[in-house]
Amino acid sequence: MALQETSTENELRLLASLALISGLLPIIAINAAYVLAALSETVPLCMPYLDGCTSISSTGRTHPSVWIFKPVMLLTAVTMAAFFLKSARITGPATGHRRDALALLGLAGAAALVLYLLFLGTEGPAYRLLRRYGVTLYFGCTYLAQLLLARRLSGPRSLLSARLARWMLTLCALLLVLGLASIPISNFVADKDRIENVVEWNFALLMQLNFLFAWQAFRNWNPGPD
Repeated sequence: MALQETSTENELRLLASLALISGLLPIIAINAAYVLAALSETVPLCMPYLDGCTSISSTGRTHPSVWIFKPVMLLTAVTMAAFFLKSARITGPATGHRRDALALLGLAGAAALVLYLLFLGTEGPAYRLLRRYGVTLYFGCTYLAQLLLARRLSGPRSLLSARLARWMLTLCALLLVLGLASIPISNFVADKDRIENVVEWNFALLMQLNFLFAWQAFRNWNPGPD
């Protein structure tokens, strides 16, 4: 029993580390790429979270920022996939579709991120379509995986973990509001680019913060029986 508990504690430490990396790497990559792109004058200088003067893709597909953005985000896709696979095993039931849903959604989000990165910087309508599908699936599948994970973390394993899970659910609600708000903006607003960019930057940030809440939740997760 002691060996099993120690093994579980080690797995939880690894899981917390994966959550931390999955949250921090995109924040570093996106913001560092924007600073480099702004300094090289390939994108406007502004506060993109408020002004929406450029998109995340625009900051990551030009030189020299592409050399930070693509490799770091590819590493993020790997850590995300590992995080959701392990979190599905740790938090899910021994059998049942819910465990599979968390793992599959997490893997789908990571694969979509790779698809988006592979075609980032390419030209042509087909490539633009693949990039759009990639980033949409990345955001959508990762959001749903985080929502499922937050629901599982809200159980009785730890009061602090449950409180952090409620914060994750709150962030998921905000992400849903942003996602729904983008639909009328895309279809009915004439000068929509800046607003869409603001939504994109803040959606990405909130999603990354959810990984950081998961990091703290797993650090305080009780590996003992319910």
